[in-house]
Amino acid sequence: MLDSPETRNALSPSMMLELGEAVDKSKDSPFVVLTGADGSFCSGANIALAAKELMSTEGGIAMNKLMSEVTGNLSKLGAVSFSAIDGAAFGGGAELASATDFRVLGGKNHSRVKFVQSMMGVTPGWGGGARLVEIVGRKEALRLLLTHKEIKDSNHPFIDWQAPEGVSALAYTEQLIDKILNKVDPQVVRATKQMTGEGGEEHDIFASLWGGEAHREAFERALR
Repeated sequence: MLDSPETRNALSPSMMLELGEAVDKSKDSPFVVLTGADGSFCSGANIALAAKELMSTEGGIAMNKLMSEVTGNLSKLGAVSFSAIDGAAFGGGAELASATDFRVLGGKNHSRVKFVQSMMGVTPGWGGGARLVEIVGRKEALRLLLTHKEIKDSNHPFIDWQAPEGVSALAYTEQLIDKILNKVDPQVVRATKQMTGEGGEEHDIFASLWGGEAHREAFERALR
């Protein structure tokens, strides 16, 4: 959980390092949920700290390299990943959301996503631009990046689910995992994620599961 509520969970350099460590520790999990504290997802990089520590070319490049690696690792996790978006996901927060497999928008607190990088005189730099194109298509990505249009409901292809009115994104994400995805064996969850990613050899992944414990138990249930 991103936890700096006084800045709407804006990312400080130390938070960036902590997020990278948290992603590394999640490698063996079947599911990972990224969310923010106190009803806000992430308002991007902490501008006040960035002005002091990262405004040099070297500082900006170092920050960009770190966060590109963090979001890249998040997107490549063997776990199925969710962004539970309550409140604002702006700028770098929107890029973080693009790095997970699914995005769940909260049903309260005016939850919304907005790519504001061009307003700040830059472009996405953590891989979020390319991922946005993959998720919504080139033309819509260009529109979002240049017009700063807010994404506020599940009618937009960037959002996969939206919580009912008054329900937080985190609570709804936990319900989704508990009621739907937990019915799938964790090994099968991770294998399915691998199959749908880059370099997932479907035949080999299938063969690794055939005759396994989950497969045998499912066959026994079907026979009964």
